Amino acid sequence: IVMDAGDLLQGDPFAAYYASVAPRDPNPIIETMNLIGYDVATLGNHDFNWGLPFLRRSLAAATFPYVSGNVFGLPADTLIYPPYVVLQRQGVRVGIAGFTTPGVMLWDRENVRGQVHVGRVSASAGRVLANMARETDFRVVLIHSGMDEAASYDTTGVGGENVAASMATLAVRPDLVLVGHSHREMRDSVIAGVHFIQPKNWAQQVSVAHV
Repeated sequence: IVMDAGDLLQGDPFAAYYASVAPRDPNPIIETMNLIGYDVATLGNHDFNWGLPFLRRSLAAATFPYVSGNVFGLPADTLIYPPYVVLQRQGVRVGIAGFTTPGVMLWDRENVRGQVHVGRVSASAGRVLANMARETDFRVVLIHSGMDEAASYDTTGVGGENVAASMATLAVRPDLVLVGHSHREMRDSVIAGVHFIQPKNWAQQVSVAHV
């Protein structure tokens, strides 16, 4: 299963060129992911940097699903993407959920105001994992959030920036968590039986988990 925890559409000159200078469909980054054979991904905060029309157009070309349990469309305040997907592998039902740091509401407020609300991960994660557990044998979370580092903003009214470690405190815990956002390398850190991995940023690494 090939997965990603976000921040793909912004971050280097290649991405910037095809977003602001010569946009095309499909976006070359999404096209590359399609060719690689990605199975699922979630959103990072930088994926909102070019605005919602660009984001929607880019993801529409993906041949794999995006999942998100805390990105809501306004004014209805309903989830824009499914909170999780269930994939079958050798008779095993693998559930994969996604969450994004709510810092989007500060860093990209001009792009999302009145259209999208990225809620606190803590408000959604327990419900999403409990629902996913009913349909699955193995549970994975893709989370664009650091582990438990201090936030770079005042979290009042917004929610924590770095909350991935809290996945190990849920009543229904995931088995594996793929972490993004903090630009660190993490090789199978285990908290309360939950395995956490994180490849280096900018595609310097691929993390491989054998289950």
